[in-house]
Amino acid sequence: MLPGGAFQLEVIRLKLKPVFIYSLTERMTASLKLSIRADEEEVYTEEYDIDLLAYDQWLGKSILPEMLSAFVMPNLPELVPILKSTASILGKWTDSSALNDYQSQNPDRVKKQMAALYAVIKEKKNTYCSVPASFGGAGQRVRLVDTVLATGMGNCLEMSLLYASCLEAIGLHPILVLIKGHAFVGAWLVDDTFPDAVNDDPSLLTKRTASGINEMLLIEATAMNEGQSPSFDDAIQLAVNHFADLSAFEYFIDVHRSRFSGIRPMPLRRKIGEEWQMIDHENSVDEKPEISNPAALEQSIKLNHVKEINFGKQQLWERKLLDLSLRNNLLNLRISKTSLQFIPVPPNELEDAMAGGDEFQILARPRDWDNPLRNAGVYQSLNSQDPMLQLVRQELKQKRLRVYVSEEDLYAGLTGLYRSARQALEENGANTLYLAIGLLRWYETPSSERPRFAPILLMPVEIIRKSVKKGFIIRSREEDTVLNITLLEKLRQDYGLALSGLDPLPRDENGVDVKLIFNIIRQTIMSMPRWDVEEQIFLGTFSFSKFIMWNDIHSNADKLKEHPIVAGLINGSLKEPLDYIREENLDHKYGYGDLLLPINADATQLQAISAATAGNSFVLHGPPGTGKSQTITNIIANALYRGKRVLFVAEKMAALSVVQSRLAAIGLAPFCLELHSNKAKKSEVLAQLQKTMEIVRKQAPDSFKSEADRLNQLREVLNEYVEVLHQKQAHGYSLYDLFNEYVQYPEAKDDIPLSAEELSTLDREKWHQWIDTAEELQIAAGLCGDASERNPLYGLEPGEYSSQQKEKIRQELGLFIGTREKLNQILQQVTHMLQWPDGSWTGGQLQKFSELIDGILQLPEIPESFFQTEHLSDFEEALLPLINAGEQRLLRVDDSTKTYLYSLKKGHVVSKGYPIRKSDFGIYEGIEYESHGLFKVLQSKYGYINKQGRVVITPSFDRTRISKSGLIQLRKDHKDGHFTYQYADTTGRFLSDAVYDFKEGMGDDYPYYFQIGQYLVISHYDASVQKNFIGLMDQTGKVIVKPNYTKVLPSKNGNGFMVERFDRWGLLDEAGELILPTVLDNIYAAPSYPRTEMDIQYPVLCEIKGMYFYVTSSGVILPFIINGIESHGIFW
Repeated sequence: MLPGGAFQLEVIRLKLKPVFIYSLTERMTASLKLSIRADEEEVYTEEYDIDLLAYDQWLGKSILPEMLSAFVMPNLPELVPILKSTASILGKWTDSSALNDYQSQNPDRVKKQMAALYAVIKEKKNTYCSVPASFGGAGQRVRLVDTVLATGMGNCLEMSLLYASCLEAIGLHPILVLIKGHAFVGAWLVDDTFPDAVNDDPSLLTKRTASGINEMLLIEATAMNEGQSPSFDDAIQLAVNHFADLSAFEYFIDVHRSRFSGIRPMPLRRKIGEEWQMIDHENSVDEKPEISNPAALEQSIKLNHVKEINFGKQQLWERKLLDLSLRNNLLNLRISKTSLQFIPVPPNELEDAMAGGDEFQILARPRDWDNPLRNAGVYQSLNSQDPMLQLVRQELKQKRLRVYVSEEDLYAGLTGLYRSARQALEENGANTLYLAIGLLRWYETPSSERPRFAPILLMPVEIIRKSVKKGFIIRSREEDTVLNITLLEKLRQDYGLALSGLDPLPRDENGVDVKLIFNIIRQTIMSMPRWDVEEQIFLGTFSFSKFIMWNDIHSNADKLKEHPIVAGLINGSLKEPLDYIREENLDHKYGYGDLLLPINADATQLQAISAATAGNSFVLHGPPGTGKSQTITNIIANALYRGKRVLFVAEKMAALSVVQSRLAAIGLAPFCLELHSNKAKKSEVLAQLQKTMEIVRKQAPDSFKSEADRLNQLREVLNEYVEVLHQKQAHGYSLYDLFNEYVQYPEAKDDIPLSAEELSTLDREKWHQWIDTAEELQIAAGLCGDASERNPLYGLEPGEYSSQQKEKIRQELGLFIGTREKLNQILQQVTHMLQWPDGSWTGGQLQKFSELIDGILQLPEIPESFFQTEHLSDFEEALLPLINAGEQRLLRVDDSTKTYLYSLKKGHVVSKGYPIRKSDFGIYEGIEYESHGLFKVLQSKYGYINKQGRVVITPSFDRTRISKSGLIQLRKDHKDGHFTYQYADTTGRFLSDAVYDFKEGMGDDYPYYFQIGQYLVISHYDASVQKNFIGLMDQTGKVIVKPNYTKVLPSKNGNGFMVERFDRWGLLDEAGELILPTVLDNIYAAPSYPRTEMDIQYPVLCEIKGMYFYVTSSGVILPFIINGIESHGIFW
């Protein structure tokens, strides 16, 4: 080791003298010396005091409490006679004397082995000697098993160790239980162990020792001492009684599990001469040899694990109405004035008796009995040997039940329960008084310290007060005992525990099988620490906010199924489809006066009103702002008009208020009784009824019928036109269909005249022939190339084509080529003479040049000074007004000039006074002033020039238009039915290089809007899903909302955007960033005019799957406070 360095010593195994260690009979003090040497020189030394304990000393729970397992010594030779006697007794009780541990896989066989062993040790008549009060914590010296057998003396711990040693010798897995000042013993009835050797959770034992679970058995070890007479079953009950006071429980040790931790049985020591010698009997017991018979164990239940339980529609409706908060006493039972706890009696016996029709008198606790567990929350069971509990069990046979409270508190509690139950039954028609049989002790989280208690079974009961002397009695309402489905739903939703085997509830001879139900629940919660079933009984009122609705569905299931709509909802289909009147048949079905429509309604709304009048059931669906509340108002008004009563129920208060205000606006407020909830004040209801009674019944005016008849006649005349317009002709189309087709081709020319005779003989077959011919012509034209006037062969219509004609055409073309070459030479001379730049001439330029030459030739004599001016620009500026005046005069008098300047749409001259050069007119087929100083020009395609005649947008687009803000949409049509478009400004600059596309006929019209508010519409057609996806960009060309949505609605106040994708809505902020993805069913924002914009006001109300919540502009769901409790923000 270097100077100043460090050196780590490995674990040093001290060489101890075993003979000295196991020869110690008393505690002694020794020292441990640490010495460091360097080159045989001692450089450092230190001594530490240590305590050496006696061979048989146990340290308790302070240091490795599981070391108590070392005192379980199954290999002692002194155990052989005990095991042989055990086998002998077992042979008398059963057909076999074999001590075959768990090989039979029968818990009852294991119990009989334990009982036989109990009988043998009991016959030893070992004398009991006391134990130190704090031995479980500080430990003690322990008499070893051989010493107990040799001296015939042992305390509770030593007798437990003796019994545990014999159990392990048989092959069973012992359990040692330590409580304050006491110890007792038990064993597994199945071949199993706990995950840990030491546990301090008593529920791990109580759940496994419960009757019907049959996984473990505990006995009172001191019952085997001399002077004790309990049978084996009595010893079991004595051990169970120790769990009445859980505060005394400390821990238990799984001996078999501790063996896996390396804790072996202590070696046996023998004194030979003056020295102690250790004898390690690896297996001193060479064989396992083969007095009242104990009671048989109840049959264990085996549950199949279920991941999910499928519910019917009705059960699903019921569960959605449940209250899963801790305010509900069905999940969090608290001792209060609305509940009474009975001193425990066997719950299965009580349920069977009450199901059989027995009545029970309720008595207070005896005056001479003071309940020490009064303030402990839910009372725990007391020692079953307590004389008071024996009294209670005896009184059960006499049809009497006792509670923990005094006589005065009992009278007050029962009176309150009696009155509240009667009031609930009278006002709501639902019973809320139940006998809660069994409680589930559960914890919200693994770290929760406060237990919660939830009723398991609820038996409907009623309180009868027969006389003051006899007091109150309870009896069953002759209704089925039900499982606490609120608890089941809580376990399923919050803890993933799905209980099987409880639908329907298992039954026995009288009512339900309480024990089996408890054990099913115990099996389900077996892995939940500290959870257990408490076999307690309470009387109380159990309800929650939607209890009445739940009770109606639960209690009237058969009646509900009689309604065809409800039956269809439950079964998933209607037996008979509902008959609705089509829109076109409404006029024939209903005349004026048959339906009352105080608010205007369109055809679809009228269809809904007529369906409601006919008694049909339906869903009225539509996005915000489409008139649903108006339609509902008309439905209610029309029902009142027909003398019917209407119950209008809505999930949201806002919906009720809107319809109520509309009814009030049309004068129907006195006929509306506003009962929004059970919180409505009685005075307000009475005031509404008074207003209704003050209404004087009036007869309809005589003129009403005559006016209705007049309107019906006028409607019949109009309907005749409608019928003719929509009547199908022989060719399969109506006039209305043809109009719709015709308007789709606004640029088509009327070049195909049809005679009346041709139209009269046109049928479907001839129509299809025409269509086929047109398609063939279109294909042939495509093969021939461009068939427009720009085609060099346009205008040639030879009747036939031959080789002579071909040769003649070649000669003519040769002459034309020669003439053209001469023309080119002349053009070069002219351009050189006029000092024009050299270059090739296009057809348009040649036409323009030809017109220029014609114009020059037609000019009168021009003064030579015109051509000799030195300042041409000044001269042009002075001459320009004269030219304009001359052009205006020319346009007025020269009809031939008008062929160059005309409107594309209206056929009249348009110049707006701009000085367009006359020479520009001849280039274009058409020209029209549009806006922002731009002329729309046609040169096969559309483009724009400015007022100086300069080209701004090259004519290469099929459709163009300019917005009020001066932005141009340029569109190109494609043969497959879609078009592409771009945006440019008035200078001809494209806002973006991106080209957007849109497919017509998909039910979208967004690109026709061109501009929504301050944004330009952009789109993209996705052929894979056959959808147009929409986005928006600003007027600088920056994309704000990418084209990923089927609808984009900006907020007019700049608060962002509502977006839709596949019928689901979402929210974006003003920069187009995501606030909420498109998962919402609805967003409640007011529409503005036009309906391409919305008025989004944050926080905004959103809906998804029937749940509602408010969202801020940053996407945060707002919590709110109800009755002083903060909710997470979602409500129904």
